[in-house]
Amino acid sequence: MLTGRSEFLVVSVVLITALVTACDSSESGPDEDASGFLDASRDAVVDDAAHPIDASPSSDGGSVDGSEPQDALVSGDAEVLCEGLCLAWPVAGARGVDWVINNYVDLDTTRGGRRDYQGNRGPNARTYDNHRGVDIDIANFRAMDRGITVVAASPGTVRATVNDQMDRNTSCLSNDWNVVEVDGDDGHLYLYGHLRRGSVEVRPGDRVEVGTRLAQVGSSGCSTAAHLHFEMRNPAGEVVDPFLDEHWAEAPSYDTPLSIMDISLRSGAYSSVDELKDPGVDLEMIGVGQQIGIGLSAAGGLSGDRIVFEVYDPSGVVFHSSFYTLRSAGRHSWWMHRVNVGDTPGAWRVVGRGSVGERSISFDVTR
Repeated sequence: MLTGRSEFLVVSVVLITALVTACDSSESGPDEDASGFLDASRDAVVDDAAHPIDASPSSDGGSVDGSEPQDALVSGDAEVLCEGLCLAWPVAGARGVDWVINNYVDLDTTRGGRRDYQGNRGPNARTYDNHRGVDIDIANFRAMDRGITVVAASPGTVRATVNDQMDRNTSCLSNDWNVVEVDGDDGHLYLYGHLRRGSVEVRPGDRVEVGTRLAQVGSSGCSTAAHLHFEMRNPAGEVVDPFLDEHWAEAPSYDTPLSIMDISLRSGAYSSVDELKDPGVDLEMIGVGQQIGIGLSAAGGLSGDRIVFEVYDPSGVVFHSSFYTLRSAGRHSWWMHRVNVGDTPGAWRVVGRGSVGERSISFDVTR
């Protein structure tokens, strides 16, 4: 049912997140996505604006109804049970709700080549050229401001920390990031990077155990959005892929069900991806007939899955409904939609829905 004027412009965005250490200036990011859209940085965003539909990020302000994806995202999620070296997951929360894997280690050592641990290559690989770790994204900067905890994946001793670099980066302007480096008892070096400024809770020389709080997820250094870069190196200094080598105690499966990590609402349309990454406080009230902008931060999904936007009037009737069908597998994407509300005053509701779970947000329409 479509009774209001709306516009559904695709701003579906796949985040190509990366990691660069302060001392590692040799790492280069992807030059171009398979769709032909240029990546702006080592931790770049691919703006898939080719479709005449709409999409954007999420939020936590306003009133968010109890609509988080629940056990469907985490039950039966372990692909591999490791033997020997078994790492704990380094980001707190649930997959598809609080975090999603955006990039894996690039296993193709040729320049310009890409291959992830599943053997997918080129544009189908969920990595980019010379990526050395695992990028674990959170919904947006609002989620970062709330605080998403990074914990030690393995026991060891803190080697070094950086805690004073700017943490709200949306472009790759500097390699200076906040990081915790841990010398593992197993002989490996563990890097936890792009951390939130001022959030590091450990110091060099400190002993950490599995699950020890290290810091919070941020967007410092060469980063375009909030995420953790987790990197593992063997005693020879070579990068180790914990997925390929089956080092996780419980490895998240490769494909993530399409879910909504956050929903945001504003007066007027969203105009850029950066606004979706940092949506601010949600709209609570607007006049009849006025335009609202809806933002979603989505995790995962496979080709053919649908992102759905619905607007309900005060009587609970669907005032507006639109959807976008994914053309390929998703990792982390932002979506925006805009619609003019109707002439009925009262409490309205916006719902964003994926394959599993949904999120909703309420607002008032007044004369």
